[in-house]
Amino acid sequence: MRRVQIGDLLALAAAVSGRPDAAALALHLCAQTHAAHLYVKRFRRLHPVWGNGSLMSRSFAEGTSLEADWSPDGLAALETACAAVSIWRERLDCRAATLCARIVAKHEESADGRNPDQTEQHRSGLGTGLPRGA
Repeated sequence: MRRVQIGDLLALAAAVSGRPDAAALALHLCAQTHAAHLYVKRFRRLHPVWGNGSLMSRSFAEGTSLEADWSPDGLAALETACAAVSIWRERLDCRAATLCARIVAKHEESADGRNPDQTEQHRSGLGTGLPRGA
């Protein structure tokens, strides 16, 4: 997901305002926004439905307008939007930390002091001593 700015939060709040499933919808829109951002990074063009990877463009795809609602309901929706972005970021950081731990574990030495990549057996069950490309 692209950097979140105040307009993104206001647009997300407008998209979820008054919805009974506001928290779940906000998290879902965050996930779609991230997917759109990855699409833009890979294909160098806008996602056909979800836009450029910002929460604002994703919210506009829902047909919402950017009108700040300072009523108690609007502020509750803004709180929900902020909480959803925070929760989504924590989940993303958790996934990244898990991936880093897997990478580190893969490159650590095994119990006998050898690197797992240099052991006799790989996950495939084939030995490393086999000639390559034969």
